[in-house]
Amino acid sequence: MSCRGGKVFLLILFAQALSAQTHVELTDGWTLRSEGGEIGSVTARVPGVVHTALHEAGIIPNPYFGDNEQRVAWVDSTTWVYETRFHVPAEMQQPVLVFEGLDTIADIYLNGAHVLRADNMFRKWRVPVDTSAIGEEAALRIVFHPAALEAERLASEYPYPLPESPRMFVRKAAYHFGWDWGPRFVTAGPWRGVYLEDATLPRLENIYLRTLRIDPDRAYVELVMELQNVEHGSVHVAVKLNGTEFVRTTVDLDDSGTEIFIPFVVDDPQLWWPRGSGEATLYDLNVEVTVGEYTIHEHQRIGIRTVEIDQSDGAFAFVINGELIFVKGSNSAPMTSFYPASEQRYRTVLQAAADANMNMLRVWGGGVYEDDLFYDLADSLGIMIWQDFMFANALYPGADAFMENLRREATEQVSRLRRHPSIVLWCGNNEISEGWHNWGWQETLGYSEAVSHAVWQDYQQLFEELLPSIVAELHPDTPYWPSSPSNGWGNDIAYEEGDVHYWGVWWGRAPFETYREKIGRFNSEYGFQAYPVEATVRTFAKDLGEDSDA
Repeated sequence: MSCRGGKVFLLILFAQALSAQTHVELTDGWTLRSEGGEIGSVTARVPGVVHTALHEAGIIPNPYFGDNEQRVAWVDSTTWVYETRFHVPAEMQQPVLVFEGLDTIADIYLNGAHVLRADNMFRKWRVPVDTSAIGEEAALRIVFHPAALEAERLASEYPYPLPESPRMFVRKAAYHFGWDWGPRFVTAGPWRGVYLEDATLPRLENIYLRTLRIDPDRAYVELVMELQNVEHGSVHVAVKLNGTEFVRTTVDLDDSGTEIFIPFVVDDPQLWWPRGSGEATLYDLNVEVTVGEYTIHEHQRIGIRTVEIDQSDGAFAFVINGELIFVKGSNSAPMTSFYPASEQRYRTVLQAAADANMNMLRVWGGGVYEDDLFYDLADSLGIMIWQDFMFANALYPGADAFMENLRREATEQVSRLRRHPSIVLWCGNNEISEGWHNWGWQETLGYSEAVSHAVWQDYQQLFEELLPSIVAELHPDTPYWPSSPSNGWGNDIAYEEGDVHYWGVWWGRAPFETYREKIGRFNSEYGFQAYPVEATVRTFAKDLGEDSDA
């Protein structure tokens, strides 16, 4: 096999498991304090966030209980410092610090030297470690600045106001700033893992199985990956699917970080089907890649499926493996105000959806791109995922640096998640197009014609140019939809084409009988906010349960 246009045709799998000497998790020995000294050093979990650490240390009450949301609001406006110390294993020739997620505005210091400024909680950050400068032990300090204050500063410097300002000026989960269904907790902290890895070792990233075509007795597929830290030479590859070897070959590389492809055919394929339409079959994929004397062994569960959106005659219908699927599902709001969510929380929620015979969950754009476990469970349970990009109910700045930040975020997240057969749609945003056309933003903010044009141009650049181009390049077998809903529920056309968020009942105060009249082609969001069951109320209401700070 050979390179073609800088791309190599072959296969491999995602490399995570390395030995203790070449991959070191930095989970122990972390402390947290306020920068100004008001709160002294306490033990902190990593991954984790400030609110969780302060509650576990007994410094703040349970944020969910009673009116404690207001009592802990001071946490949002405080600068917080996470600290730990670590040794670099002697075997690591070129150590790199990897931050899977930093929430959100953070300065990182190694032995007092500033090495990184992070400004996006949805991105991964890598920092080379100069072992000659840090000596035998490194002191790692992460200073988290108040995201809300940074958003206010950036908004004040922007040439005109934006709807829902200032939260959209920082790349942070929108719901942290409060929503109609949840409290305001503007969190901070290393919310995903921190670890050391050796940059001299070959690394495999961002693989996925692309289904090119399915015939009655065979599937034409292509496996894609990125091979990092290998500049030139040959690599030897062996690939097995359910124990049967499909590929054994040598690949000649011509540059570093080469994207690699390998097409092959699966006879009599067992397809991945949504729940209720067939089995959600997953194959065991095992890959062995040898680079010189170094061999990587990887395993992954993959699915074979095709997906299309049928929009004929105004329809909005999912077609999986050539068959029309009746969708039954729910919107998935964030699992917690304080990530990371527990494994049990993920399992409980996904299993509950399956037990209710749901076959789709929509990951809503005001939250987070969920942990890999969420999507692994969806794969195994046959639950389709409508994946919003994390943009909701606001217009976003169009400055070049901000757009570059968004480009890197989207590229990382599409590359990370594309391996999941459960992801059947990428959607640009939640309710922004509807807000622009139906909520009176321009009038409320007093926009001139020139400003309105500039703001809408920025919208189109992001949601109708940048994001769809990334999906088309990195996940071409999965559709993209610019904005949900495609039309506002107050317009008759909303019930004739595309998807609709119908909030006439509850928000619009229409009677429940209206559901029989307002029937969308695809209701991607609707509902009724009401009181939870008494057992839930007792966890936060003083007059029904104990006045507990636990």
